[in-house]
Amino acid sequence: MIDKNYSLSAKFYDKLHAGEVEILAESLTKYFFDLGISEGSTILDLGSGTGTLLGQLSNHGLCGTGIEVVPEMVKEAKRKYPSLNFILMDFCCFELDQKFDVILCTNDSINNLEPDARGDFFTRIEKHLNPGGKCYIDFDTETDITSFWQDQKSVNEGQGWKITRSNFYDQQRCLGTEVHDWVVSKNGKTHEFTEVHKLYPLSPSDVSELANNAAMRVVNFIEPTKFRMVDESLDSYLRLGCVLMANVK
Repeated sequence: MIDKNYSLSAKFYDKLHAGEVEILAESLTKYFFDLGISEGSTILDLGSGTGTLLGQLSNHGLCGTGIEVVPEMVKEAKRKYPSLNFILMDFCCFELDQKFDVILCTNDSINNLEPDARGDFFTRIEKHLNPGGKCYIDFDTETDITSFWQDQKSVNEGQGWKITRSNFYDQQRCLGTEVHDWVVSKNGKTHEFTEVHKLYPLSPSDVSELANNAAMRVVNFIEPTKFRMVDESLDSYLRLGCVLMANVK
């Protein structure tokens, strides 16, 4: 089971990440259309959250399905995009009677997977790709988590809400922990709650090995903020994107 308990903060998720997903959607659309993906192509979003990415991609004529493990997120996604298909399911063991032209796993969702679950996850991705289909994932590296997670604290706030994020990294266990302390004001009352999220870093070599073991290959690594291909050393990057493609059978 993915340790991703956004159930209490689902209705604030879009406010916390305002604008980020829209930029990613534009970059993904351009990239995949340049690779031959066209209107009417099918897309599967693993860890679809409140549905914003899938909703943006559907505006470009892509036919989407989203899988999300948090019931409150699925409820919000269906409210926002009633014409799209959102399924309540743990994406680490997803199983559908359909194959797709594009599979996405973004916003470091893959880092929620425990290391022992990664191999099966990549195998499921390959199983659900159409011939010639492609997968895009992004992931946090250990460089990112050790540099920015070790005893770091940040605060974000908006009208009626405030979140304090405290980050810790256990190098021996290769485990990052992010604690979200929320303060929410509504109808004159203040509510406080805490969520804890665990992240397991991956390296580019980890991703390449997992892809190879699942009969896929890495097409290229991508710097996800500017969405450009990475040609130089990958060691210094904090977060990386990666395009995968199934091997020809």
